[in-house]
Amino acid sequence: MSSSEDISERLAVAGMLVILILAAFLRLWGIGFGLPYANHPDESRFVMTSVKIIQTGDFNPGWFLQPTLYAYLSAGVLMIYFLLGVSQGVFTSVQDLFCPDYHFWGKIAYPGEFLVPRLLTALLGILSIWIIYELGRRVFNRRVGLLAALLTALSYHHVSSSHFITTDVPATFFALVTVIYSWLVWQEGRTRWYILAGLFAGLTASTRYNAGLVVFPLLVAHLFRWFDHKVYALSAPFVAGVLACVAGFLVGTPYALFDLPNFLDGLAYEVGHHLNVGHIGAEGNAGWWFFQHLVTGSERWLTAVGILGSLALAKRDWRRMLFLLCFPVSYYVMMSRSLVRFERFLVPLIPFLALSAALFLDQVCLLYTSDAADEEDSVDLG
Repeated sequence: MSSSEDISERLAVAGMLVILILAAFLRLWGIGFGLPYANHPDESRFVMTSVKIIQTGDFNPGWFLQPTLYAYLSAGVLMIYFLLGVSQGVFTSVQDLFCPDYHFWGKIAYPGEFLVPRLLTALLGILSIWIIYELGRRVFNRRVGLLAALLTALSYHHVSSSHFITTDVPATFFALVTVIYSWLVWQEGRTRWYILAGLFAGLTASTRYNAGLVVFPLLVAHLFRWFDHKVYALSAPFVAGVLACVAGFLVGTPYALFDLPNFLDGLAYEVGHHLNVGHIGAEGNAGWWFFQHLVTGSERWLTAVGILGSLALAKRDWRRMLFLLCFPVSYYVMMSRSLVRFERFLVPLIPFLALSAALFLDQVCLLYTSDAADEEDSVDLG
């Protein structure tokens, strides 16, 4: 590595450190909103499930309107919270923990039971900023990675949802990890990348059902390797990736197998809820509503520049465009058919809009700068 490349890498690391500090500040500031009162209808059901796991030792939640990985992760951090409480004399038994009702409203006996899972969500939101940098760096260059990380760090929807005990930010984190490993599948084709991409795709689906569409980048990556390197369509690495995907889902939601009737009932309810019934106060034409929110709401500039970046990439390198956009586009199409409308459902789209916007801004800056970028650090768009 030359001295100029070493300096460039050091500057990128320093820049990412600043962006991560900014992201952490925005996601941790106000993290205790509302406490000691519950004021978000979805938070209590995850806390309820996690506390019941701790108090009973039964990992079957008995309901599957959401997959269970996030509830298990929340149970893990609440166990740490409980042990710390024991050391401070707050708790003497797991039965001392407060177990809220499914949609609990009111004063919380131990506000830390809500604060700690919120911190888990915030942590996954902060880690997502690093992951989007790595994705941008690998697919394009360090500048694009830094810009994408900054845009995601400042995104209103990503910041806001990082304060809630909900699955939108955790699912986005797992989806981004899946896309990075899928990129490595395309570039290198090693069996371990197939397995890791499949595993994290399964974990994503085990966090939020419809986010399981992130399996598409893995399929596209394998398709390109099939065309470019004449590998078998059902090669051993690909089969291993598919099996890892199933395993990843079952690791996070094991009772989809062991309590199949309840799982299918919960999944059927969710499908009907989104496609046939809607949600009281949040029903309607979700696709059009999401589109209006993206083009006129707080993310309108990110959306506009992101679309320009996607069009530029489609013109110059359609395969990279297809790889990067197959998940967010398919996710948006699926949500467009839903009758349920919540702003936080837009969160999985944000990093990909940020990545496309960062690419467009990077290319515009290169047009108006007299100093050419290092050949190794430039974006080759054909």
